[in-house]
Parts: sequence; C-alpha cells; structure tokens
Amino acid sequence: MKATGIKGHWPLDDEHYDGTYAEDISRNGNIGTCTGLEQADGIYGQSNGSLLFGTGGDTINCGNDSSLDVGVHPFSISFWLRPSAYSSSAVKDVVEKKDGNTFYGVAFYSYEGIERILISIRDGVAAQTYRYTDNGTVTRLQWQHVVAVKEANDLRIYIDGVEAAYLGAVSGPAVNTQGSLDNVGNLLVSDVAATKSLNSRLYDARLYSYGLNPGQAANLYQSYGV
Repeated sequence: MKATGIKGHWPLDDEHYDGTYAEDISRNGNIGTCTGLEQADGIYGQSNGSLLFGTGGDTINCGNDSSLDVGVHPFSISFWLRPSAYSSSAVKDVVEKKDGNTFYGVAFYSYEGIERILISIRDGVAAQTYRYTDNGTVTRLQWQHVVAVKEANDLRIYIDGVEAAYLGAVSGPAVNTQGSLDNVGNLLVSDVAATKSLNSRLYDARLYSYGLNPGQAANLYQSYGV
C-alpha cells in the first residue's frame, strides 16, 4: 500500500527486500542498498516480515536524493521497532540523514534499563542542537509503532498511536530557527558504526513531508490492524 504525502516508504518485508536492496514504494524511488541484514518475523509473527539489524553495523543506505531534503519545513518519521533483550547505552540511529554536524533523524538509547526515543536536529552550530527524549519510551522484545514529528517549533513522539512526549516553544528552544537541512549526507536506516547498531527488528519505515497530527498518528497505527 502506497502512502501519500511521503518522501520515502521502505516496508522492509520479504516482498520489498531481495537480500541486496530495500524497495522504496513511494513515488520517489529512493531504493536502499542493504549491508549485513537478516530477515526476521514481522509484527504479526509472519515469517520474513521484517529486517533484523544486528550488532555488526548493519544498515540501509537510501542515498541523498533531493526528495529526502526537509529544509526548514515540518517532517515526520515513522517505523515499527522491536528492540532486542540486550541494548548498549550508545545512541542508536533508526532513521537519520547526516553530514558531519548537520543532521536530522530519530534514534533510541538505553538509560537505566529503559529505551528512550530521541529526535535530533542539528544545523552544524553547537548552540542549535535540539533533542527530546523524556517519556518517549519503548519496551524490549515487543513490537511498537513510533512516530516522531517536527512541526514549526514543536517536537512530538507518538508510541502506538498515543502522544508520549512533547517539546514546544514554552518548554524548549524554538526548533524552527535551525538552518536548512537540505543536501545533508545520505539517509541511513541504522548507523554504519558497529557501536551504534540497532540490535533490533524494523518494519515499515516512512519519511513524511509534513507533521502528522495526533489523529493521523493514531490512524496510521490503527491501519495495521494490530
């Protein structure tokens, strides 16, 4: 099923992965080149319904096409994530577009045994790094749907269709003051560095060209019928 208003859509299941490439079913065709991945059971328990990103720097490189630029505009990133039983404390990039100190993306990290979702935006200026982690948590050995949204000066995280974290103008920096996030390296699903590997299963990663609202985030989660 193709999604509308979307910059990239990688199902990451056996129908859209041939062992070398991960198909992008959006109209933009940002096919990902895969390294070191294995197929794993999906969110419904179906065989080969997701991809396993292990501990050896497994990654998907989706390139640097202009269709993946977000400029200073709103965007949303969504995916299904199933963290393993073990997770290092390092920040583990899930979907990120990065070039040195300029990047945008979503990651998670382990703190006091809890996996916390992290939205990161940086335009290369140290004083303009925006991260939000509080309350946006996921559970190990369990599938969860994550939506991360940047819109105007708001950052939001939805877990299984419910808002789990929010950072707005009142409680944090105005995130719409960062420089343009165009031509920012290649978009990667998981980082190439072995120390930052996800050690998780992933399914259905998407990059939207707008900020999903609460109703859209809930409807997206419910559309999977879980």
